[in-house]
Amino acid sequence: MILSGIAFYLHSNRKTLLSDYEILQLVEKYNKEFDGKIKGIDLISICVEEKILYDIEGQYEFINKQSLAFFIARYIRDQYLNDDRNVDKEIDYLLNNLCFGINSEIYLFVVYFLGYKLLLRVDDFANELMNDWTEFSFSEKNLFYLYKKNIGLEIDMPKGNEKKESERVKHKIEEKSDTSYVLDYSNIYDYDEAAVNDYVYKMTKALKYLELLARGLPIYYAKIGTDYKNLIIDSLYSKTNKLIYMILKPLDHDFENIVEELMNVAKENGLNLDKDELSLMMIQISLTMVYSIYFNLASLVTNKKTIVLLNTYLSKNKSTVDSNLKDKGLDDCYLLFNLIMRETRGDSIRLLEKSNKLYDKTQDINLKYLIKLVLRNHIINHPNMEISLKDRMIEKYFSYKKRFFIENERSKLLVLSKQREKSI
Repeated sequence: MILSGIAFYLHSNRKTLLSDYEILQLVEKYNKEFDGKIKGIDLISICVEEKILYDIEGQYEFINKQSLAFFIARYIRDQYLNDDRNVDKEIDYLLNNLCFGINSEIYLFVVYFLGYKLLLRVDDFANELMNDWTEFSFSEKNLFYLYKKNIGLEIDMPKGNEKKESERVKHKIEEKSDTSYVLDYSNIYDYDEAAVNDYVYKMTKALKYLELLARGLPIYYAKIGTDYKNLIIDSLYSKTNKLIYMILKPLDHDFENIVEELMNVAKENGLNLDKDELSLMMIQISLTMVYSIYFNLASLVTNKKTIVLLNTYLSKNKSTVDSNLKDKGLDDCYLLFNLIMRETRGDSIRLLEKSNKLYDKTQDINLKYLIKLVLRNHIINHPNMEISLKDRMIEKYFSYKKRFFIENERSKLLVLSKQREKSI
């Protein structure tokens, strides 16, 4: 409890370092309030030894920002359970300023500690922020610049080493996030709350809301009623498309001028870029970003329990999905998002079946391109997929060097088969 108090003291004063004198003062205050017998010097020594606190030339900070966030959230939990009148203000402050510092990490721990009702509170704040935003739509083509150039459908097959390279990068990221590492987070309170309504911070806050909803649903799936589950799922489907639209809308609004400015910058640095090629590159980057947002949230929300409701939601709530546009165009965005959810679960058979249905139905070149990205990613992530199924994916979606790839895969399978025969 004393560590929670120390952490909240830091948070309240918007700093990460405190002196031994400050710790001793906080311990003394704690002992008076709770009739404690804690010795401040002993507490410092134990916390440094146990790698809870880190000694920086006589000043102390929590070993990393995750630990700091954990203890701040635990303090908020204790105040909440003790019916502190100010705790609701603190929770609202975190949600209003989720785009800054470690506020999103703190709130995630608060949700862990206090339950799914705090998750539903996230949805309330997301509604308030995003209620009037427009959803991204393929049928409406409401991001017009994505159709200024034909992106084409030719996507190369993944290279043989892409799976290993992907795992290597993932390992490095996990290594950096290891709690044994002391990372510099001294600037987490270096923000101006007055900027919370700036465009960049609004987009960041919206994404943080969606990430909290996506993380929370699998955690509390068994405790949340069906109506609340569908409420969260509806928010994820609709608000993800709202976020995509709002992020890309400025580019759509001034695409030609942005391309011209980039060309001028390149020219000043000795590079001569073709306008059409640069425009096409911008469109490809935008579509990759669309895929990345879908994939990030799909990875967080999808597990073996949630996938059932995520899949059935569209058919059971078709009127909800179609309510925003007259011609049901949003359905394709939702179906693409759902394909990516299915991809994260590794159900290759159903993924291919649903991909074929959507790919053959649509005439939208960008949607077709994104479906190919989904399947390409699936092939990378599932190198041991049944060879006949992989053949079907490659034959339909990846014409480039497909025969060479299939023959190579069959050769490897034949070698493995012979090796097994010899070992028997």
